[in-house]
Amino acid sequence: MIALLTRELEKVFAQFPATSSILSLYYKNMVGKEIHMGNICKNDKVLCIGGGSFPCTALQIAQRTGAYVEVIDIDPIAIKNARRVVASLHMEKNIKIIEGRGQEIDPSRFSVIHIARQACPHIEILNNILNRASNGARILMRSNKNHLKTIHRFLNEACCNGKCCCMEKDYTFMQETVFFIKSHGGKRNEKVSSVYSDDTTNSSPSLAG
Repeated sequence: MIALLTRELEKVFAQFPATSSILSLYYKNMVGKEIHMGNICKNDKVLCIGGGSFPCTALQIAQRTGAYVEVIDIDPIAIKNARRVVASLHMEKNIKIIEGRGQEIDPSRFSVIHIARQACPHIEILNNILNRASNGARILMRSNKNHLKTIHRFLNEACCNGKCCCMEKDYTFMQETVFFIKSHGGKRNEKVSSVYSDDTTNSSPSLAG
């Protein structure tokens, strides 16, 4: 229900790009924590799977870090709206909107992959990312609590098979972001600084390769 409501609201806001500052307030703290958690910087290439009509997460990542961002979505209407929003904000050099499916895209060119809550099916998308992303890729995935056990079970199995490591959870309003690193041979007990940690001197995750 929340994902559906958010999607419909984004369609409305997409008709009035000048209102981006209003919608940004909803995502501001969440995206800020995700940027910190994933240690996203200007040198990163970020893939956002599931951007919607108003790709606010992609916009904030690009604006706040200077990173190049590509957004993939399967909805032609959302893609058209998103391109209009990006163009109206003069962010075409930083953000590219493409049509495609998260479970089929080749993610190997990207150092950071962000999976939206409304991107479906989550497990198939995760499986594609873990099988095809480059070692060291940092992955952020939003999900609701109903799907969290399934996602964690899948990731725990992947960690046992050496496909990923470094899981952290950041609880946010009505949803959760799960962070992990694609790493063949990674150890399950490797840790990443929590976004709530007071220790900011070691906030960068260790990219096991």
